Amino acid sequence: MKPRFLSFTCCAAVLLTGCASISSRSFRSDADLKSAISRVWFGEELHSTTMHACARYQYFPDGRFLADYRISHLGSEEYVRSIGHWDIIHGIFLESVEETNHPSLKQHALQRRVLSIDDHSLLVEALSGRRAEYIRTDYPLTGSSTSLRGFDREAFLARLLQFEKRKS
Repeated sequence: MKPRFLSFTCCAAVLLTGCASISSRSFRSDADLKSAISRVWFGEELHSTTMHACARYQYFPDGRFLADYRISHLGSEEYVRSIGHWDIIHGIFLESVEETNHPSLKQHALQRRVLSIDDHSLLVEALSGRRAEYIRTDYPLTGSSTSLRGFDREAFLARLLQFEKRKS
């Protein structure tokens, strides 16, 4: 059974709105939408009063992605990395996990609609109707450590803290 915190975190990401949003319908092609998504995005959610999840998603132009999560519970924390491929087909944002250090994410696939995207935010909706948002960051894509073992927890936590400071 898949934990609810990972299901939501993986299913969707809704980012806070910034400048004028561009509906995904206004993109002329899947390639335009793919180009707009290829960057680094952060998202977070308080899943219950005792569970908080933060995530950094790196979507590379060649169709690879890295998703790093910090999931904290009362008195503990867990770091998860997922690696896979993503694409846009007929306006649907597809993502499939190929490697992960978390057993419930193996072979997990997502299908989401992009509701809006701009230079600051990405709003997506799972085909089930659940929405999420991500915030775009100015951090560069880090293709140098694209393995499960290349996950640097301290560096990831430092980026999350920097991200939180910028939001406030």
